[in-house]
Amino acid sequence: MLRLSPIDEAKRPMVAMILLLLAPAAWTVTAMAQEEPAAQQEPAAPAEPAVDPLAVPENASVEELLAFLQRLEGEEPQGTTRAEKIKHFTKILQAMVATSDKILELTMEREPRSTAARTKLAALKLLKRIYPTDKSNNLLEFARSLANDPDPELAAEAEMVLIADKAMSIADGDDAAARSGLADIAAYIQKSKEIDERHVGLARKTAEILEDAGKLELAAEAYEMFAKILAASDNPEVRSYSQKLAGAARKATLIGKPLELTGTKFDGGEFDWASYKGKVVLIDFWATWCGPCRAELPNVLEQYAKYHDKGFEVVGISLDEERGELEAFLKENELPWVTLFSDDPMATGWDHPLATYYGIFGIPATMLVDQKGNVVSLSARGPELAEQLEKLLGPVEDTDTAGGND
Repeated sequence: MLRLSPIDEAKRPMVAMILLLLAPAAWTVTAMAQEEPAAQQEPAAPAEPAVDPLAVPENASVEELLAFLQRLEGEEPQGTTRAEKIKHFTKILQAMVATSDKILELTMEREPRSTAARTKLAALKLLKRIYPTDKSNNLLEFARSLANDPDPELAAEAEMVLIADKAMSIADGDDAAARSGLADIAAYIQKSKEIDERHVGLARKTAEILEDAGKLELAAEAYEMFAKILAASDNPEVRSYSQKLAGAARKATLIGKPLELTGTKFDGGEFDWASYKGKVVLIDFWATWCGPCRAELPNVLEQYAKYHDKGFEVVGISLDEERGELEAFLKENELPWVTLFSDDPMATGWDHPLATYYGIFGIPATMLVDQKGNVVSLSARGPELAEQLEKLLGPVEDTDTAGGND
């Protein structure tokens, strides 16, 4: 199955740097050197003006500016805290933009101009990630100026920036505007010589934005449209991902509809979905390696203990890839419900048949089914699970106090 990079320019070293900086991490603070007692110190010499290593060289040639750009790309952020490192990294990116602008002013030669333009485009994209609301960032304006650049790769990168911006705002207008935007994005993907993970990521993100905005019908249309485009690809991994998008379209329109569920239980037995008829059932996609899944588990166990006698059941669908890891977890944590698991190495983990059938891109993912077998929620986690169960099965106290009210 195709594995999507977090961002389309993931192979660039600068991107690895920003991902590190923006991740929540505890930075190690270097120990300060101990100062000698004041009595033993000689008078300090007059301090010389500090030279800013990130200052763009003045009166430099194009070759010198290109060498400076190369040095900037290898520059490591300085600072003892995450905030300090991000601040320093911002200065590096700003220096890259300023240096690129100088090169573009000084020469009309194609190769150095392409290098400078590509560097500026990448730096502006990263600055946009750090400061998404910064109005001084002219990323889109610069990308438009490169739309017809003689360097076809550079023009393609610029077009990707513009189409990605269209995707990010796909849910801002009315349905007609959204469908127009979807048509543009679809045309962009279809005309690409080779559909790769960037195009797959664009398709998925576009549909997800509509889904997150509550425009489920449009989201389903988007998933289905992109699924058909990917299905026609010559790349077998891209074609296989089309099944995920088709599944996501199916999931987006599940509310109020019956759920289909088949599979193999962890003990090897066949799962019987019909035996759950008349019950309220939580379908929980999870994995032992998933931190949020394990954090939600106590809540599910608590609700199970409260509502099981009233007709509440849980079906866990493990997206673990190794049976041994799941087995060890289940031995340590005896879950009182059925767990489905696939031993097929070609259909396990994210490729579990049910994860594909329902387009599961992230976990935990849940579906709550009512007594009639229809899906009533796709987000029954945390407090919402308790709220939904009380709505469907009544307050827990009803069982305890029924005799006293007669």
